[in-house]
Amino acid sequence: MEIRRRSGGRLSPEEAERLEICETAIDSGLKTFWEVGIALAEVRDKRLWYGSYASFTEYLDKRWHLRRSYAGSLILAADIRMELADRVEERREKLRAARSVEASVTAGEDDPPPFDLPDSVESACALGKLNTDDRVRVLEELKSRELPASKANIRQVADQILPSPPKVRKLSYGMIRSGIDAIVRQAEFFDALSPDRIGELFQSPGQREQAVEALKKMADILEKHPACGEGAQAESL
Repeated sequence: MEIRRRSGGRLSPEEAERLEICETAIDSGLKTFWEVGIALAEVRDKRLWYGSYASFTEYLDKRWHLRRSYAGSLILAADIRMELADRVEERREKLRAARSVEASVTAGEDDPPPFDLPDSVESACALGKLNTDDRVRVLEELKSRELPASKANIRQVADQILPSPPKVRKLSYGMIRSGIDAIVRQAEFFDALSPDRIGELFQSPGQREQAVEALKKMADILEKHPACGEGAQAESL
């Protein structure tokens, strides 16, 4: 089986075979998102779409009627689920070793999983911002509460048992205004330097001018900060 590339080349027999295998998995596995995600990742990473389409995005649209963003979610969800499946197997291996089960018995054959794997793209992606250990903690907690690993349950339990991320101090209008004033004063100081002082602080007059321009740009950036605009409006009321 040969598939012509738009550039005039051809997919190799091996590439064509892999594409056929991937597309069979995608076509028959629409309810098993992880199989679809794995297959799509291979088509993307090995550029197997190149035989008949100009881009991976075009391939998704014309071959499967999928948006690129949703395909990305499928791939991410598959990665997360497979990673968690590996953790389940690791736990089962440890349980078997601890119980000194005979080697002929399949690892974890009689052991229930320590947690349930996400069964949808949405629930898997809800774990996307967590590291692997935190994903396991959340799923174990859901298992202990006998709750399904749904998107809503994952988010709720994560908020309850995981430490909150450090809060970033929000810049106030006063803080920004003070910063702008300090920058402007520094720029004015550099701008008013006598020739002797310029030589003491800078290698050349041009360097002094660059410093002044940089300070002015910094002040301009701060002036455009949303908090600065909101504060100025409040003061004018």
